[in-house]
Amino acid sequence: MKIADLKGKTIGVQDSNASVFAAFLNANGIDASELTVVPVDFDPTPLMDGQVDAFMAYVTNEQLTVELAGYEVNSLAYAENGLPYVAETYSVTDQFLAENRDLLKAFLIAEIKGWSDTFKNPTEDTVALITKYYDESAAAGDLTFGPLDPEKTGLGLEAEQELISTEETEANGLFTISDELQAQTLASLKASGWDLTAEQLFDTSIIDEIYAEFPELKAYK
Repeated sequence: MKIADLKGKTIGVQDSNASVFAAFLNANGIDASELTVVPVDFDPTPLMDGQVDAFMAYVTNEQLTVELAGYEVNSLAYAENGLPYVAETYSVTDQFLAENRDLLKAFLIAEIKGWSDTFKNPTEDTVALITKYYDESAAAGDLTFGPLDPEKTGLGLEAEQELISTEETEANGLFTISDELQAQTLASLKASGWDLTAEQLFDTSIIDEIYAEFPELKAYK
């Protein structure tokens, strides 16, 4: 499947993703009039029922739901189709950063160590830990959703690993953002109507400090 194949099709897009999808079309030279966009939630049932021809989805979630239901899936990833950007970032206010630098540093170190464990240990071991603690919280009424599906959880974990581990992170460490990726992100945001500078959006000083002090953390695999 290619980008041009979207023309003439009906696409299910969530309201929260409307601006991103518009930027995606813009980056690939497709006018919105060349296809039909219909509002959907994150439940991919409209795609499986044939109500839409394509569906905006997370490769770590809804795509897996469709695949596990027995359907063949073709994906058009943003980063591979003209719209690369950093996603799932850690965001804090300038004030919180100034007042809680050591706390944020400790938090990121813990995150690096946690993700490193997922790369170094068997997927099934990580899934067992995830489902154990998640399901305990769900049983206690602390979460909206019920028990996790171990199979989907494992597939989701592996899909997440593919997204966060790149040649750059293997060289520089998890959560690092190169100047090139920052520039690509800013270009993608501009296509979405957000004209920002790197200084307004990114502060990599803490992650830089961490790897300067603990270079052994770079070897997450």
